[in-house]
Amino acid sequence: MIVQAAIATPVLVAILLAATGRWIPRRLVDVTAVVTILAMMAMLGAVVGWEPLFGLLVLASVAGAIVGGFVAWRSGAGMQAALPFGVFLGLAALAIVFFGPTLWECYLAVLPR
Repeated sequence: MIVQAAIATPVLVAILLAATGRWIPRRLVDVTAVVTILAMMAMLGAVVGWEPLFGLLVLASVAGAIVGGFVAWRSGAGMQAALPFGVFLGLAALAIVFFGPTLWECYLAVLPR
């Protein structure tokens, strides 16, 4: 566990610096939200391990995109409607914890051979 945290910490710091540095203007990024998401990802990495983190992030992003598209379509705010990403991370973490191996087998079955 400690080795995984030691490896993940520089990666998380690099992402934080990239998000608050020159690549993305600060007026477009809520730094508190970025730090919160990184802290939640670190916690989830400690809970589920580092192996399923990529799948967790993809699953959360897809779920957020689907719900966000629906919210943008139904709301008057359009694409300016803000949704908290931590909710989707939490739901994806539950899906990975309870259905991780099954989801992985379904994903491998879809891949071309």
